[in-house]
Amino acid sequence: MSTDFKDAARRHWDDAELLDNNRRWPNADHLYGFAAECALKAVMVGLGMQLGPDGKPPKPHAVHIHQLWDQFLTFANGQGQAGYAAMLQQSNPFSAWHENQRYWGSTTIGPADAQAHCAGARQALGVLSQARQDGWVK
Repeated sequence: MSTDFKDAARRHWDDAELLDNNRRWPNADHLYGFAAECALKAVMVGLGMQLGPDGKPPKPHAVHIHQLWDQFLTFANGQGQAGYAAMLQQSNPFSAWHENQRYWGSTTIGPADAQAHCAGARQALGVLSQARQDGWVK
């Protein structure tokens, strides 16, 4: 099994959009978070983050988007790529998102949550797109 954050970002985004369009906001919201996470991890790998033999990022980057967003800002700046950090909202739009929401009741997450996380995922995918154009991500 190989890790392909770029492909995973697109797959999670596409599925999130399908679910969002069908008013399935809890699962759409969840996948927007994973799409954003995978997009940022793809850029981090392109900028030099090494993955372990299991395909996972090293600590402290082996986290989900509610923590990774802020880490990405620091990582990109530390790699001399402040432009990528500047493409993201500086206040973390995923601060209330959590991977454990897959266990939450279906009425816990509504359309406003999904739309806020959709916007954050769109920003992260924009960073990935720019990093691809710049040649950092193949």
